[in-house]
Amino acid sequence: SRTLKFWDPALWMRLTALTTPPELYAVSWAVTLFADAFSMADVLRVWDYAAGLPRAYLATVAVSLLMERRFDLMRAPEQAETLIVFSRLNAGGTLVDAARVAERALWMFQRTPSALHTAASRMGWKRGPGGLPAAPGAGP
Repeated sequence: SRTLKFWDPALWMRLTALTTPPELYAVSWAVTLFADAFSMADVLRVWDYAAGLPRAYLATVAVSLLMERRFDLMRAPEQAETLIVFSRLNAGGTLVDAARVAERALWMFQRTPSALHTAASRMGWKRGPGGLPAAPGAGP
């Protein structure tokens, strides 16, 4: 949420005004490491980036993914409409340019203040077997 507020205050304000907290959309991304938002080939690209970076990078992937759907989210008149946007995204009903999302996330990650990285790292992302990111609450 802090990373979104930093990179896209208007979208953060819109989701906040519609009482759409990150728990309503980001939990599935965390549990599946974005596998429900991208094709398998594309999610592997995101994982490749994530494997070599601190776990806070995953927060910028989530923000980049939100920015990819920004137009639909900004025009949603109520929370239910935002949930439909997320549902379509997570069901593969919305095409997403995963390369653009991953590259934007890397660009954002490199320019995000370290204090925000520290906060994102406390959110529970951990490294799993082989150094791959694990979902919150999983792995060592």
